[in-house]
Amino acid sequence: FAFIVALGIFLFQGLPMLTLSIRRYQDAGVTPWLLLLTWLAPALITSLSGRNVAALIIASILYLIGFIIIPLLPTRHPEPQWSTRPNEDGQKTSMLSAIPDFFRRGGVFSGRSSRSQYWWIILWSVIIGLGGFILMMIGSIFFLVLGSHPGRMDVDLSGYYAFRSIFVWLASLVYLPSLTLVIRRFRDAEINPWWYGVLTLLQVVVSVGLILSKQYAASWIATAVILVIEVIITALPTKQTAHI
Repeated sequence: FAFIVALGIFLFQGLPMLTLSIRRYQDAGVTPWLLLLTWLAPALITSLSGRNVAALIIASILYLIGFIIIPLLPTRHPEPQWSTRPNEDGQKTSMLSAIPDFFRRGGVFSGRSSRSQYWWIILWSVIIGLGGFILMMIGSIFFLVLGSHPGRMDVDLSGYYAFRSIFVWLASLVYLPSLTLVIRRFRDAEINPWWYGVLTLLQVVVSVGLILSKQYAASWIATAVILVIEVIITALPTKQTAHI
């Protein structure tokens, strides 16, 4: 239940606020990637520093810059820049060229993305995900071995938790680009992007309901069915008709 509430707050408040901040940064002539320093970095510092006063002061200054100073800057780019022009069509990309396109339109919900733009990123996600999992396992063993004390049963896990927190924060950087990519892919296949929201909400509700009732096998089956539907939609060819 708490997860559903948190997801609802993010979708109806957090995500619109994030996209609004991206557009405001662009309007002020500031690269939206600075949000990593003014939004993500303070959250990471706060979660890892505990009650360290100096770290909290640094985080507060970064929040002040990101939420107050930059949004108050005057407009410098009233016209959309090349990297965010609306209704951009999907293009055929290679495995390598899909990466800059992925981040270039990381916060752009308009336009389209071709099958190659989408599926090359899926492949990269699998490769990086497997690599990250292996590194996480190695890091876990490393911190467990170094954190243990001879002759004692307790283990110092502070380093492991810090390592895991950093890994999770880094993984979260691609959430918005991934979300906008799949929405553009739906539109490119002439499927209304709102169906992606319906499928996502259905997956969460069904999974949580089945898990709470301890029907774990049914939960996995339902999740797999919804995933197959998403795969089929994102594998559809480009349809060159009017934009949705």
